[in-house]
Amino acid sequence: MATPALDVSLLSYFSPVMVFIFIWVFVYASFHYTKIFGDNKILAGIIGFVVGVIFLTISSLTQLVLVMAPWFTALFVFLIFTIVVFKLFGATDDNVRSVIKNNSTLQWTLIIICLIIAIAALSAVFGQKTLEFTEGTTQTQDGTVTVGSSGEEITIGAPGAQSQGSSTATGNFGKNLSATLYHPKILGLIFILIIASLTVAMLSQKMTPS
Repeated sequence: MATPALDVSLLSYFSPVMVFIFIWVFVYASFHYTKIFGDNKILAGIIGFVVGVIFLTISSLTQLVLVMAPWFTALFVFLIFTIVVFKLFGATDDNVRSVIKNNSTLQWTLIIICLIIAIAALSAVFGQKTLEFTEGTTQTQDGTVTVGSSGEEITIGAPGAQSQGSSTATGNFGKNLSATLYHPKILGLIFILIIASLTVAMLSQKMTPS
């Protein structure tokens, strides 16, 4: 089995420092670009430093940035390559700016992709903590199901008794998320929202004379 020629695993120990520098520079650049504090670069730098320290000291926020950063970097590189390809076929900088400013479909596509990345990162970092429940019991038709600390369902009662729905207290976030999304109440809510969206779309269409 081939092994990589360059091992960069040691760089993972510097990831919190990289996150701190990234947040500091990002906040400072945002304040400097938007001119919220005018030309006061010192205040923008201090605020950026404080925000960076907050992200550095809170491990969950550091992990959130580490999860999102690769995806946003990949998206940025993809957009750069796409622009380069269009420019190879004769598109100018003005054409690129015009498409980005005036094409609402492209704008909403980028916004939706960014939201998906953000939601996925939030789910990966905070999802397991959100779905975990304390130990307890749930009553079924024929018996009682006890949910232990490990998330296992132990049926106590008549043989053949089954719980309604899977537990979301396991240590596997993917299993917990699937149990949540495929719950009958969630599926019913999604179905109602789809029907409502289609109804609103049909009613809002312009009426054309026959």
